[in-house]
Amino acid sequence: MPDPKFAKPWHGIPREEIDWHPTVNEEACIGCGTCVTGCGRLGYRFDFARKKSVVYDPLNCLLGCTTCANTCPSNTISFPPLEYVAELLSRPEDMLLFWGVTDTSDFYHLDYLQEWIKKDSNFKIWLAARTNYNRFVPPNGLIFYEGTVYGALKKADVYLTNCDVYLAGPAKTVRATLDVLAEKGVPRDRIFIDSFVR
Repeated sequence: MPDPKFAKPWHGIPREEIDWHPTVNEEACIGCGTCVTGCGRLGYRFDFARKKSVVYDPLNCLLGCTTCANTCPSNTISFPPLEYVAELLSRPEDMLLFWGVTDTSDFYHLDYLQEWIKKDSNFKIWLAARTNYNRFVPPNGLIFYEGTVYGALKKADVYLTNCDVYLAGPAKTVRATLDVLAEKGVPRDRIFIDSFVR
C-alpha cells in the first residue's frame, strides 16, 4: 500500500497515472538489500524466502530518482528512460538539474541528457563530482563542477526564489543543499525532499 505522503500528485498529475518506479531483474539480483535499506521512501521490501529485493510500493518512488539503481552493486535495477519525466514536464519554464556523485565514473546516461537539452532549450544541467576520474570532460551543453552538488548550486548564477525544488540524496547532502537553497531565497514550502539516510 503506497504511503500517502509519498504518493501525492506531481505537478497536478495523479501519482497513480505516472509510470515511474524501479524494476528489479530478479535473476541478476544478488540479494544484498542495498536498495531496501537505502530507499528513504520504503519502496522496497526484502523477500527472505527467495533472498531477493522486491519493489513493494512502486508509487512511493520519487519521480526522476534513480539512486537505488546507482548504488546497486550488481546493476540489476532499471527505470523508464529519463525522457519520460521530461515529457511529463512539457512546460515552457526553465528546468534545472543539479546532479551530484562521488566520482565522475558514477555518471551514466549522459548521452540521454545531452539529447534532452538539445530538444528543450529551457533545460539546464549541472554535473558535480567530488573526484574527477580520468580527466572527465562533460558532453556539450552540460556544465561540470568539481566538488559537491551543493557547491555547484551555490556557485551557479540561477534565480530560484519562485521555483519548486525536488531534492533527493543522503541526509548530509540534503542538509547542506537546504542551507544553500535558503541562501538563494527558496521558501521552505517550495522544497520537496527525499532523504535516503536519516
